[in-house]
Amino acid sequence: MNVEGATISDELPYQETRDIVLPNQTENFYAQQIGGSLAKVVYFSRKPDSSKGGRLNFTKFETERIDECIDFIENLVSSRHSQVPKLREKIVVKATGGGAHKYFDKFTEKLKNVTIEKEDEMECLITGLNFLIAEIPYEVFTYSENDPMCFEDTLSSNMFPCILVNIGSGVSILKVTSPDKFERISGTSEETGIFHFIDQRVTQFDVCVSEMLEMSQRGDNTNVDMLVGDIYGSDYNKIGLKSTTIASSMGKVFKKNERQDGAIKALFLRHEGYLGAVGAFLKHRTRHRACSFSEILTFPQMITEGSVNAYGILESTPTKLVVFPKLHDLTNYNPDTAMLTDSVSQHYWIDVLEDNLQSLVELAIKWNSNGDDQKQDVQTRASTFDTLFRSHLTRLRDHPTMYGALTIRNLLNLREQCLHEIGFPDIFAKVKAGENKTALRDLKDLLEKVDSVQDVEGKIEFLIDNMLAGNMFDWGSSQTLEMLRKGELTFEAARKKIRKPEHLNKLRLFTERITSRAKPKLKKAVIFVDNSGADIVLGVIPFARFLISMDMDVILAANSFPAVNDVTFDELLEIMTEVSEMDTLLGIAWTNKKLSVMATGSSSPCLDLRRINDDLAEACKDVDFVLLEGMGRAIHTNYNARFSCDSLKIAVFKSTATALEFGVRLHDAMILYEEGS
Repeated sequence: MNVEGATISDELPYQETRDIVLPNQTENFYAQQIGGSLAKVVYFSRKPDSSKGGRLNFTKFETERIDECIDFIENLVSSRHSQVPKLREKIVVKATGGGAHKYFDKFTEKLKNVTIEKEDEMECLITGLNFLIAEIPYEVFTYSENDPMCFEDTLSSNMFPCILVNIGSGVSILKVTSPDKFERISGTSEETGIFHFIDQRVTQFDVCVSEMLEMSQRGDNTNVDMLVGDIYGSDYNKIGLKSTTIASSMGKVFKKNERQDGAIKALFLRHEGYLGAVGAFLKHRTRHRACSFSEILTFPQMITEGSVNAYGILESTPTKLVVFPKLHDLTNYNPDTAMLTDSVSQHYWIDVLEDNLQSLVELAIKWNSNGDDQKQDVQTRASTFDTLFRSHLTRLRDHPTMYGALTIRNLLNLREQCLHEIGFPDIFAKVKAGENKTALRDLKDLLEKVDSVQDVEGKIEFLIDNMLAGNMFDWGSSQTLEMLRKGELTFEAARKKIRKPEHLNKLRLFTERITSRAKPKLKKAVIFVDNSGADIVLGVIPFARFLISMDMDVILAANSFPAVNDVTFDELLEIMTEVSEMDTLLGIAWTNKKLSVMATGSSSPCLDLRRINDDLAEACKDVDFVLLEGMGRAIHTNYNARFSCDSLKIAVFKSTATALEFGVRLHDAMILYEEGS
């Protein structure tokens, strides 16, 4: 069931809540799926700092206690009315599942002034399925012997046709051939009832469904499943079966053989259980879904104790996120260069983030305390952030795939999410402002040096060297953090530290392309920028100015929201306003919109090119040159990305481990140019 306009109930156990944040929800609306065993409820609560938008909260009740579910919804409705006494909006409860019919009269009798609308269960399931696999990266996973949880990144793949097996009190099997075409092809009555019977026979415990499901997460299937080793005493090598392969599910209970069928891969959803309720909610909200969603995993209490699989809040984005139009092959695109699948790499990156945590906490306190009256509050929040993020790292060290696929991108995103949730939306705001101011003072002299270089080849190399030097100013790098804290890193010192290994230096190819008279001139570029200060001001902007001098239009694409010391869209607008008054060429381009700034839709130091602000994607349909700048955007992610237009990936290796993986040293540079596919 879905209920809108409600507040979060303090009576709910945190581990039973799962939230989705919506930006423009104003009606009073709720949804639920009522099955034979469980009733899943989705209800809306407003954000305390906003008149619009909020979160969808998820909880569940045993159907045999349906009165508790009705009372819960009644309290939500009453709470909403108490918050908005003159509430005139229609309160709607969308209900699906068999219980929507069975308990319809009970709901209408108890919930006065509420409209109950029934929705088809199968349609809601498909709607919920489509939403989750299209919006949430690594939502889908499978099990294998060597890799207990193997994740499928459905954002880059076509999931249809597929068979959806909906396991509840009974089982429905649906053949789904497209997002809106499906048919029920089979089903069975043997699910929760027989599971409950078997559980009682095996454990001798008389427990409820919720307790039974929680116990199953801690159980050992070898106690009940008959394995190949139980039959043969070892592997069955002739047909390639290992001794741990299940030969008969529940075979040790009923001693009944079961044939193996490995032709179809069984996939599971991390947000399983709420497909129908989410689908019911979306049935009401279809016309308002001009936004996308991202998963937020911040609070430990959202994870059931002992679980090895978790899922979190689905937070709305202000705009719709779409695929970057210049990706050559979406099907084979994976933003993450390295999947941390082995224990060595997993523990290395978890250790790096943990080792860097104390410095981050100190910086948060230093830069966010305005006087003694605020210092105590900042210290308290910083301590809370420290405890929160460490708890995540501890959990991931034990169960690396607990939150989905473990990647550098996801680890960095988790850290940013924790900072924002604790009340540090931009801990580097002050240092970014100071570095921008310092860099802007040096820009005019640098541009004069650029203009003094007469030959184009020499000018391009000088500009690229400046961009690499600027990229060293990265507060997110543990290797440069201490130098930045002590003020030991200057722009000239950064230039001297950088080396260019031959196998990663394609500067000559780029220079030949720019100066070639045999090929069409490049007309429009988009530059995905990285850090504030010297990086954007002394590195990227002079290079963009050069492209403009070559009669190209240039888009500077910056993060929509803060992440480490990355420059944001709003900050870059301020920088460009000042720069346009400082330099004639840039000023004319800015006025004539040959030079523009756009938001990527991202709040991450990394970049997923499947999830780009739709306005930026539209503006990039005719670009013929893409530049990815910085380690997060060009090395940790998108190193393997291929484009239908020309591209340049440029960054400095500021992580020893990452440098070793690429066969280079710390502070080596990468300048990769590729012609469009």
